[in-house]
Amino acid sequence: MPVMTKLTSNRLDCVPVLFSYERMGDELPFRVELWDYGWKRRLETLAAAADYVTAKAAFEAAVRRRPGEPILLCDRARIVMRSGENRDK
Repeated sequence: MPVMTKLTSNRLDCVPVLFSYERMGDELPFRVELWDYGWKRRLETLAAAADYVTAKAAFEAAVRRRPGEPILLCDRARIVMRSGENRDK
């Protein structure tokens, strides 16, 4: 159950935060993933999104921040984009 943020006299009393390194994005269809250089295993899920436009923006930002690193944009099990390629697959 999400925690509601309560603002009292310009002070933030609590902020809802979810930390989940292994399971991030399981419920969302689009994921941006960092892979090892041999494309053998996923190292980290960098972002998760409910829609393609948001996921593509996250993918492009990840590629700019991590040039040369193997990054995938996935729609569930399907690879949509791979870093180093200029077109959708």
